[in-house]
Amino acid sequence: MEGWKSVHQVEEHLDLSGGFLSNPKHPPEFVLPVPQMTLDVEGLLTLFQFELPPTRVVRSTRIVMVFYGFGDASGSGFGDTLHTPEGVIFCAGIWGDDLQSQSSNYRELFNLTEAMEEHVATLHFPHLTHLVQTLESTVSQESWAAAEIYLFTDNAVVESAFYKVSSSSRPLFELILRL
Repeated sequence: MEGWKSVHQVEEHLDLSGGFLSNPKHPPEFVLPVPQMTLDVEGLLTLFQFELPPTRVVRSTRIVMVFYGFGDASGSGFGDTLHTPEGVIFCAGIWGDDLQSQSSNYRELFNLTEAMEEHVATLHFPHLTHLVQTLESTVSQESWAAAEIYLFTDNAVVESAFYKVSSSSRPLFELILRL
């Protein structure tokens, strides 16, 4: 059991008066960590591995451009698109033996993670060059303009794991950290 996930599980550890079975005045000096703690600590080590923290715009106060895309993974294949001013960028393929045996949730999140990494690595936003130069000369660094990418999925498990920034599945958790 990984901690108490429901009221019923908590009630099992209460005595008839509503107190915990162990003496609350003398809590144990040591407790056993739940397995999820290992993933959490590894995630923190990954996020804090840099000498200086990387800058990530989470909620920009100024949006220069928004890009929309969609990713999907089926039983045998995958694909993603991203709509840019130059046109639609797309990728499609079939799973190799290494990923075919993974869960559909893993393949879905893997596809989105790979797509986002590829788009961020290859897009240089050439249509923004003049605008960025203009903004650099007229606004302060604190009000830097940014572009945002929205990549959509039809997988509720993937969306929920990304929104919670966690998953009890180690492979999904590692993909969330990458994303």
